[in-house]
Amino acid sequence: MTSENFLIFIEHFVQFVKCSKDKPVLLILDNHESHLSISVLNYCKLNGVVLLSFPPHTSHRLQPLDRTVYGPLKRYYNSAADGWMKSNPGKPMTIYDIPGVLAKALPLAATPNNIQNGFAVTGIWPYNRDIFTDQDFLPAEVTNRPFENTNTPVDNPVQLNEDAIIMPKERTPSPQPSTSRSSKSGGHFTPQQIKPFPKAPARKQQKGRRKRKSEILTDTPVKAALEAEAEMRENRKKKAERTKKNMSG
Repeated sequence: MTSENFLIFIEHFVQFVKCSKDKPVLLILDNHESHLSISVLNYCKLNGVVLLSFPPHTSHRLQPLDRTVYGPLKRYYNSAADGWMKSNPGKPMTIYDIPGVLAKALPLAATPNNIQNGFAVTGIWPYNRDIFTDQDFLPAEVTNRPFENTNTPVDNPVQLNEDAIIMPKERTPSPQPSTSRSSKSGGHFTPQQIKPFPKAPARKQQKGRRKRKSEILTDTPVKAALEAEAEMRENRKKKAERTKKNMSG
């Protein structure tokens, strides 16, 4: 998908959904570069399309068609392709044969029931913020890292008068039951205590595409930030072209 092709899709979408600024629609999508072009954002803003992006690394659980349509589509397509090869022995399949094969598989997978179930299992519609349980987040425990503690210096520390400090009387601590794991009373151990789950090391920060987050792409502050990024990329591109031209003489 390119920015130009996605703009064509958005124009098709607006034409058939009949949305406008007075009747806006919500379009949820991932943070692919083709969805972030300024031409697309301007067109969506003018025609009442609110673009909301998924959080990073969640599209496999939040994209409705990924959950309930594309899996069956692959199975039906493979079955239709097997049938085509049996009907055309010795003939290689070309790109001109794929549309006919896909035409047989798509109606079987993209049914209204499958599409509606995709929005239900992702909690989008009917809206369900508790659709995912703690068990769904367990695989991420390997890469979870604690937040860094930042010690904030105190601007105006309180000055204490040492003469006014009253020291408490010393008390002999009363004996407390031992909580040591080596106690002979026999404690219970979990498998995680004996052999904890492995922890992934911190990833190196690599230069490249900026990390995205879930945000309303057509919102004015977000759109302005994306425009500034696009302008910066264009300036770097022009600078590189001028440098190359100067070096070539």
